[in-house]
Amino acid sequence: MIADSLTCALRELRRRKLRTVTTVLGNLLAVMTMVMLVSVLLYSRSSKDNVLNNLGTHFLAYVPAPPSASDEGFFADPSRTSLIPLSTVEQINANKSLVLSASGFLLYRLKDIDKKFVHVGGFDPANPAAVNGSSLQKSDIIAGEFIAPGQKGVCLMEEGFALVRQMRIGERFPIGDKSFKLVGVVRPGIRPAKADVYIDHEEARELISTRLGKPLGPFANIVIVEVASSQIQPQTIEWVKTLIPGCMIDTFACYEPAATVMSMGQKSIGILLAVIFAGTVLLMARTHWTAINERWRDIGVLKAIGWTNSQVISQIMLESLLQSAIAGLLGGLAGVIVLVVLPLKNFLGSEIAFSIASSLQMLVAGVVLALVTGLLAAAAPALAAARSTPAESLRR
Repeated sequence: MIADSLTCALRELRRRKLRTVTTVLGNLLAVMTMVMLVSVLLYSRSSKDNVLNNLGTHFLAYVPAPPSASDEGFFADPSRTSLIPLSTVEQINANKSLVLSASGFLLYRLKDIDKKFVHVGGFDPANPAAVNGSSLQKSDIIAGEFIAPGQKGVCLMEEGFALVRQMRIGERFPIGDKSFKLVGVVRPGIRPAKADVYIDHEEARELISTRLGKPLGPFANIVIVEVASSQIQPQTIEWVKTLIPGCMIDTFACYEPAATVMSMGQKSIGILLAVIFAGTVLLMARTHWTAINERWRDIGVLKAIGWTNSQVISQIMLESLLQSAIAGLLGGLAGVIVLVVLPLKNFLGSEIAFSIASSLQMLVAGVVLALVTGLLAAAAPALAAARSTPAESLRR
């Protein structure tokens, strides 16, 4: 019976070519529009969230220390600080549900050979947390180049400090019993962990050990944390406080409005998606309903020659499914092709590449939506046609 209905459905679609093409084209355009709109909307949200998600998502933690008679020591913003075990940094870094990266930072104040104070920052150039915001980053370079991971005997210098000391790229700057080649000048702006001179963390550890007269050991006086999202920054800060009792937190307050905007954006996207899906369903349903209503006289003839109600319903539903499947597949493919060809990244000025995976998911969603809509749209007129008498159908 299903095979007979399918044969009749295919024959009917071929017999009424104009109506079939019109129905398929209408559904195709609806699915293609939906795939393109939803994909662009989701890509736009991802691009925006990529910016907001990383806005203000850095903070540093340090433990204040009592005053000391010595001029030299560990400092942070601008208090004296105690040391924090690097094992605590590793523990923070291991929690990837909250933290993208964590790094120890050494900020030590000492006197140079001219008895002038120098704040030396020891950071790990290979650690994202150390070079993405709270200390300095590659974009802060205004002259020269950034320190590469593993590069020894070189330093970066803060712009104002370099001007005062009249230092130029390539010159050597003495710190303690060592000298470092200046490879870059930075303008870090207002940063919590700001130093005059930046060197590799291992070399900073050796330098500070010499000043202390004993090995520094596996410690840092500042922990720099890069949070996974601005929306969970308060939770992350409270968790870090439990790991480092008595610590102070220094952060950028811009993460709070960023998290609020992200939450508002997600709700707006949800509403827009619902409107797009509803509009697509209504448009496709209207197309199917119109096509079926044009066949009332044909249905009357079929019932007059002995077709049962179930045969009429099967015929109408199969025709609708076939047209919906074709329209959903072709419309989804057309939408994906357009999105791949268009340079969306340049149009939106996004920093992230457009992923075709989300569009392929929308293609599948478009096909499923077309099939479901085709069934729902055909159900009501199919039942009405099946219940009508041949005479009623022929009079319409």
